[in-house]
Amino acid sequence: MESLYLWPANPAASLLVLAILAQVFLYAARHPMHRAFAALGRLLSGGFRVAARFCKSVSTAIAQRDREMLADAGNPRALAFQLKALSEHAANLPRDPRAPAVLAEQRRLAALTAALREADLSELARARESGESEPLAQWLDLFLDGLSALSEEVSHFYFSLTEPRVS
Repeated sequence: MESLYLWPANPAASLLVLAILAQVFLYAARHPMHRAFAALGRLLSGGFRVAARFCKSVSTAIAQRDREMLADAGNPRALAFQLKALSEHAANLPRDPRAPAVLAEQRRLAALTAALREADLSELARARESGESEPLAQWLDLFLDGLSALSEEVSHFYFSLTEPRVS
């Protein structure tokens, strides 16, 4: 620190003169620094713009894939396809001749299929993106509860070993 002193015997005066000189040089350098920061800002904004476009395209692609994973009846991994397959299996279950024409399993699957068809998936996604996850959670809980109840009904009615139900 002593190497910076202009007058080693008077360090306070040396530091005061150095501070004043620094202010003068910083004042003189303000325009070149402003231009440098403006150029850096333009350079970074271009990179951020490209990154933003990329993120937007990825977000759109993911949203489209998610919609397809729910509502595309031709995609074997989609919920709509699985509900359709379950409906076909439920129609082929053995039935008691005295049972109603439409079984409880078929009614439950029809209700779940209708809930999927009537859902506004875009609105659920927008609500989730805005931080409100409750509508999406309720909608998913509807399927979780419905499919769990369907599993219980089928297990109880067709796989119960204590009560003969189906001949």
